Amino acid sequence: MSDKEKQIIYFIKKAGRRIKIQIVLNKVTKGLLIALVLSTLLCLISLFIPFYESVFLSLFFISSSLIGGLIIALFYFPSIKEQGIILDSIGLKERASTALELIGRDEDYAIIQREDALDYLEKVDIKKGLPLRINKKLLIGIGVFLILFITFILVPTPAKGVAKNAHELEKKKNEVSKVLQEEKKKIEDNKELSKEDKKKLSEIIEKSKLEINKANNESDLKKTLERIDKKLEQLEKEKDNNKIRNSLEELRNKLNPKAAEERKLNNKKDIDAIKDKLNGSEKTNELAKAIESGKDEDVNKALNNLNNSLKSMGDLEKGEVSKALGDAASSVSDEELKNLLNKASEEVMSGEISSNTKDKLNDALKEAKEGSSISNSQGNSNSESSSQGENGNSSGNGNSSGNGQGSGQGSGQSQGNGNGVGWNNGSKNGREVDPAKGEQVYIPDRNSGNDENLTGQKNNGGNSQIQNSSNGINERGESVDLDNVIGDYSKDAIDGLEGSSMPDYLKDIIKDYFEELGK
Repeated sequence: MSDKEKQIIYFIKKAGRRIKIQIVLNKVTKGLLIALVLSTLLCLISLFIPFYESVFLSLFFISSSLIGGLIIALFYFPSIKEQGIILDSIGLKERASTALELIGRDEDYAIIQREDALDYLEKVDIKKGLPLRINKKLLIGIGVFLILFITFILVPTPAKGVAKNAHELEKKKNEVSKVLQEEKKKIEDNKELSKEDKKKLSEIIEKSKLEINKANNESDLKKTLERIDKKLEQLEKEKDNNKIRNSLEELRNKLNPKAAEERKLNNKKDIDAIKDKLNGSEKTNELAKAIESGKDEDVNKALNNLNNSLKSMGDLEKGEVSKALGDAASSVSDEELKNLLNKASEEVMSGEISSNTKDKLNDALKEAKEGSSISNSQGNSNSESSSQGENGNSSGNGNSSGNGQGSGQGSGQSQGNGNGVGWNNGSKNGREVDPAKGEQVYIPDRNSGNDENLTGQKNNGGNSQIQNSSNGINERGESVDLDNVIGDYSKDAIDGLEGSSMPDYLKDIIKDYFEELGK
């Protein structure tokens, strides 16, 4: 092949590259328009019908159109002879195609024709003669459908929300099923489990997978996971082997991480509530501090000490301990811990907490403390209460009956034993008291109305006297019959029992106490 023939082929191939690019542009734009039309229709449908995959399917169509257009264009690429014919159409007047046909010919006319064709090929402007163009109608169509496509994607509708929720649900179901399958394999390989345990766990897992697949919404899936969690929890409680229990606990945490976090939070709340209720009684304060420490030996020791102290307690003190344990039981969410605290509360009244209850309660408190994943709080919260009485003081002369005492700036002091005789060492003469009147007590700041003697109303017994002085420090108050005070206090206490969450047997003990006090 001569140099002139090579030059002719070079120019034809150079023009052929632009021809091929034009073919690719035509095929790709047509494919893109078709893809956008389909994608827009899918997104339009997804506005009214839940179809989460519409966007992904649309993007697949668009990307496929680009690749597909390129592949299709390959089949439409012209041969070198066809390229020569196309090149002739821009003014060569068949010189390029004829030169290709005469390649290898040495005749004079062939040589002359090659020289003529090469001369024209060197002068022709290929870029001007074969410009790259895109159909304007195709471009307008692509622009319109692209805008519609983006708009339909961005417009929120209820159907899109339903589709998204359904997709998220399916995703979660697949994740849970995958975890179940992995755990099933681990269970089968676990040598610590018996064949019966493996079979039971495998059945639970298979049934769980079926239940999960049937879930129609997020709520159903959550309830299903809760049921599975309860089954595993029950099986966990039935097993004494710690390795098996840990394996089951791990499965529960993997299946429902949110539930695991909720359990930690609930355990922390339970521990705090128990400490708070037990700190409310001096008898159970040691147990509250032991729970705060988080040490098994401290809790066990505190339970033993509480158990031993029950032997020397009266019914009222036992009732106080029982109430503290009962209140603690009412404040926790864990059913096992609640039942054990209630059982301990009932056994307290018999004078002894059984070893079985004590050991189980210790273990339950330990599990709750460990499950809370919290560090020990700093310091102990102890509640103390104190009350102080006040004595009436007066200066000058005054008298009162009953066992109360009055002191003033003088040296006088009055006493009485309620038997009808009283005396005053500070005055010249004693004064006899009416034997029908009961023991008197002095209540500061209780006078009301005019400064005069007030007659008591309880049981029609006793009276009240208001003492004022004209000189020195004085305090206003009232001497009231002791029986009246006991009656009022007993009535208030018994009325306060109504509507209380206190166990009935504790209410009976308290009522008996105040009835005996009033006799």
